[in-house]
Amino acid sequence: MKRRICLILAALLLVMAFCLPAGAATTGTAEAGFVQGEEVFAWFRLADDDPSGLSVQVQIGDVLQNGKEVGVTPYKESGLPVHYYILLDRSTSMPWYRDQVEDFVDTLLDDTGMNTRTTIATFGDAFEVELSAAVDKDAVMKKLRSIQYDEERTNLYKGIDDALQDISLFRRNRGELIQLILITDGIPVEQSELPTPQDVAERIASSPEVVFHSFMLGQADDAALYMSSGVHSRGDSEQAAKAILTYTESLYAAVFKPAQVPAAGRTEMQFIFKHGMEYSLTCQLAGVPVLGETDSSGGGTVSLLPDVPGGTSSQGEGPVSEPPASESEDGTVTEPESDGETPGAGLAEIFRGIGTDTWVLIGVIGGVVLVLIVVLVVVLMLLSRRKKRRGAAKRTNRTLPPGAVPLRIEVLDGHCLRVRCPLYVADDLFIGTDPNGGIVWDAPEMAAQNTRLFLQDGVLYIEDLHSPQGTALDGMRIFAPNRLYSGEVISIGTVQFRLYFGETNQ
Repeated sequence: MKRRICLILAALLLVMAFCLPAGAATTGTAEAGFVQGEEVFAWFRLADDDPSGLSVQVQIGDVLQNGKEVGVTPYKESGLPVHYYILLDRSTSMPWYRDQVEDFVDTLLDDTGMNTRTTIATFGDAFEVELSAAVDKDAVMKKLRSIQYDEERTNLYKGIDDALQDISLFRRNRGELIQLILITDGIPVEQSELPTPQDVAERIASSPEVVFHSFMLGQADDAALYMSSGVHSRGDSEQAAKAILTYTESLYAAVFKPAQVPAAGRTEMQFIFKHGMEYSLTCQLAGVPVLGETDSSGGGTVSLLPDVPGGTSSQGEGPVSEPPASESEDGTVTEPESDGETPGAGLAEIFRGIGTDTWVLIGVIGGVVLVLIVVLVVVLMLLSRRKKRRGAAKRTNRTLPPGAVPLRIEVLDGHCLRVRCPLYVADDLFIGTDPNGGIVWDAPEMAAQNTRLFLQDGVLYIEDLHSPQGTALDGMRIFAPNRLYSGEVISIGTVQFRLYFGETNQ
């Protein structure tokens, strides 16, 4: 039945796609961009499977740049380099996930070549660059395996902020897209520390020269790390890495040489797409940085120049000027091509010729298609998640000791720092604040080894270890070993949780 639903939705999407008018099907977003030397580099995510016939112009500030439109190219065919900047949490809770981290990086770099560079930076109480701009995968993996997760105190948001600052000083190869990938279990720091999550989110949003991704482990707070339009994954390391690779391969690249390079600092840009003679999409990027001149050795560019108001000339007076007229061989003066557009006309002049009825029709059809796509994606995600959980449970059960009972925890109240992965009971499993326990809580009132789970004759029992807070099952305090049933509410002070049998935390 589920397969039939997916096929029906896919068929509806195909029908709607054929019904769209030519030149109106382009949808997408501008993902990244910067000015480097005398060129503008921009990356887009577009719905078009075939970008043939699609061209784009750039408007810098209030000035539409003259000249022919530039074609967009799938990123894999553009030849532009990519730089994976891996930012790794170095806290003492991360050794639980060492294998997952290494699998993630190994998968990410599996198909990369000389056109890809990798940097590894770590953060705890302090930020440190462990390996910079490496092209050798073996060197990256060797450095990764040598990292010691020994920081008792970490500042997650300061680590991200320090990484963005380090990237702003990078010597970037021509057209190199830097993708910052945060790997953390997301145990929060005190909210009084600076910078705040809001500060970091605003900095990421205003830094289109960097694409931000995150790979979350353990009890990481998903919402706290969704800071941009990049890829945000958790759980399966191989799938998380492949999601970033798929994201990169789905990008389209465009390279411009504007009539005049914007002044140093940051500026606003709009990218105007055309199918043939019809305008079909406008994407905007704010805070586009102007990097330094390309290094004469070809090894990269110098760091960001000091910020000044965007969209002004190098003297800081007025908008970017038009290119000067050129003199031909016969002595006549030729004005620069304008494609019939008035300089500085803006978007209102560009779209004036398109009728309102056409835009209404495009909007209605586009809305229907969007709803169908969302429904299809949700259905496919649910089916994929169910299949992945079943497969993960089967793989985990094969690795458990004979006779062990696998568990899954559901936290109802309180802050669980981490659980043993996989979570199961074979002999004794202790619950408390002891970092070496099976289920570890951030609860000062709880004892280090507050409660014990154990098996006897194939039956799972729970026992309070004479703790000050005591242990309760479904609201009743226990004073001797009690049989534990799947889904019962376990209470220890202000902490409440359930344990389900036959399932493991992944």
